[in-house]
Amino acid sequence: MYAAFEVHTANTISEGRSAVQALTAFMKQYITATDQEDDKNWSFPKLHMTTHLFDNIEAKGATRNYNTKPNEQMHGPLKDSYQNRTNFKNFTEQILHIDHWLLVADDISRRVLDLDEYVKATSQDQVNDINDNANEDGSNSESDPIIHDLIPLDGSMHNDDTFTNFHVKLNSFLNIFLPVSNIPLPDGKRVHLPLNHTIVECRFLPQFFNVPRFDCVFIQTKEKVILGCLLFLFECPVGKDVFPLALVHPYDAPTGTRLRKDKHLNLYRVRAKPQAQAEFFSVRSIIRGALLVHDENLDYLVVDTVDTDMFLHVKEMHLQAGHVVRI
Repeated sequence: MYAAFEVHTANTISEGRSAVQALTAFMKQYITATDQEDDKNWSFPKLHMTTHLFDNIEAKGATRNYNTKPNEQMHGPLKDSYQNRTNFKNFTEQILHIDHWLLVADDISRRVLDLDEYVKATSQDQVNDINDNANEDGSNSESDPIIHDLIPLDGSMHNDDTFTNFHVKLNSFLNIFLPVSNIPLPDGKRVHLPLNHTIVECRFLPQFFNVPRFDCVFIQTKEKVILGCLLFLFECPVGKDVFPLALVHPYDAPTGTRLRKDKHLNLYRVRAKPQAQAEFFSVRSIIRGALLVHDENLDYLVVDTVDTDMFLHVKEMHLQAGHVVRI
């Protein structure tokens, strides 16, 4: 992961060198232990590459500047351009021109596809408008905002305990959130939203291709960063202001003594609270999305190899929790 960083500092290079040293030591142990059982030849360039990996990064910059990631599989596009479109002389400039032409062609193709999708969507919207005008009940189209009173949200609409006392919890949250955020209370009085107060539900997809979708996120709280699952996104008008808020199922319940396998594999485990303890957060406190894998019961494991940013966030959470981070 350190080798894939797009931006490096002195600290990340130092940590990367330490990780390479540890990996090299483990590899030597493995090679020695399997020497009698396996006739694999470990003398190949990629194994040796790690020894000078970070020297190259300091000399040339991040690996994205000079590795083969953009053109894996024997540099496919570049190889095709070289073999089929050049005269094999001064080919560098020729390949750059060809690459530019391909980029322009791809851009034109995407614009044509976008236009087709726009025309299709516009036609569908016109059909929806005709159908809506024909409806005697005057119902709104799916593209219109979904507006709720707080009454149906207060438990009965979703038939679960997540939304029990929704308006009471929302009032309590706003009376704490506004002063902490240095936002004056309306007319200097405590917030007390009536049950007929309207909020606007934001677009939210609990299903993705007919499969349950769980939108997990990193959230910055006053004390620390926690993880949670989005349950409901909405905009709530208070006085003259509108606040984007989220109802989140927090995954910050105590996990007990850390398991040995979690220590050995650098696994970061979180545990969900009962869903009835869902909390409100400002959408602005959401740092980024997170990928979690269900382990057992209410436990989840955080996947830190999604990208380098996720890797750094999870590492920081390990350190804040006092975990010993291996490699």
